[in-house]
Amino acid sequence: IVTDLNFLLVCILISIYGFFLILELSIFLKKGYFCPGYSRDIPPLELQDPGKRFHQPYVNILSQITYTWISWLLKSGYQEPIKMEDLGELAQEETALKNFDLLKMHYDQQKENKPSGTAGSR
Repeated sequence: IVTDLNFLLVCILISIYGFFLILELSIFLKKGYFCPGYSRDIPPLELQDPGKRFHQPYVNILSQITYTWISWLLKSGYQEPIKMEDLGELAQEETALKNFDLLKMHYDQQKENKPSGTAGSR
């Protein structure tokens, strides 16, 4: 029974490692790393600034699912209370002003497209 359990665990681990390998290869293919003439993109300014620590829009799908992109915050919050300075600055795309402008733009577009005297409105 022990050898069967060992075999089962090894099969599960091989499957998990195979999944991770396929995931990484798909990311490499999607980014074009294996294509001829590949040139490395310059990371966005938010990733170059050490004061900005909110990197959620730039992590891969596995990190988004497992929340490993925020483990530094969980670890520091476990050790001592988190202060506002620990969080860093938000990216420009994540600020309230940017999201308000985006919401207002879509609202105005829908307002222009909607006829004023529809029969279903109350």
